[in-house]
Amino acid sequence: MKPYKLISIIFIMSSLSGCFHFRSPKENLAEFYAGNLAVVISSCEMKGEFKAFFFMDATSRNTRCDVKWRQVGGNGESVTFSYRKPTLKFIEPGTYRFSYIGGSTQEIRYSYTREENSPSMLTDFTVKGGEVIYIGSMLFDTFNSKIVLQSIKPFHYKLDYIKKTAFGEEYSILKPKLQNRLVRLKDSAKLIRDNLPVIEKINS
Repeated sequence: MKPYKLISIIFIMSSLSGCFHFRSPKENLAEFYAGNLAVVISSCEMKGEFKAFFFMDATSRNTRCDVKWRQVGGNGESVTFSYRKPTLKFIEPGTYRFSYIGGSTQEIRYSYTREENSPSMLTDFTVKGGEVIYIGSMLFDTFNSKIVLQSIKPFHYKLDYIKKTAFGEEYSILKPKLQNRLVRLKDSAKLIRDNLPVIEKINS
C-alpha cells in the first residue's frame, strides 16, 4: 500500500472516531441514570403500490421507511427511526422536531425534508434526562397520494406491546419507566390536508 493512501485511511478513521461514540449497554445505562441521556422509542412503516408481471393486481407492500427528528437548539443532534418494529434509541435530553421522512417501494422512491424555518406538520416532543418515552409510530402511506400531508399518518401501539418488542434483555430494567408522549399531526396540517386533491394513481 502506498504511504499516502495509508495516511488518508488513518486520517479518515481518526476523524470518524472523533465524530461518533458507540456506547456499550452498560455505558448507556450509566449515562441514563446520571441524567445525561434519555430514551425515545418509535418506528416507521411505508406502504405503497407496486405492480409486477407475475401479479394480477396491485399489491400492498411494506418497505423500509426513515423518519428523522432533529434537536431544537442544543447540539442539533438528530435521531432516525428506520424499522417497522418499535426501536429504542438513547438521545440527549431536549426538544426534537420532525425534519425528514422518506422511503421506497418497488416502483416509488419518495422523500420529504422540512426546510429549516418552515412549520413542522407534526408536534414536537420533549424529553428529560432519565426519562423513557414512546412518541408513537409513523405510517408513510403512498397508496393513493404522493402528497406528504396526505401520506403521513401517525399511529401508536399499546405500551404493553412496546415493552415486549423494543427493550431487549440488556435494557429490560427500563421497562417500568416507559410512558406515552405521543406526537400528532398539527391542526394546521389537518386543515390543509382536508382541502388537498387526492392523486388517484401514482406513476413511477
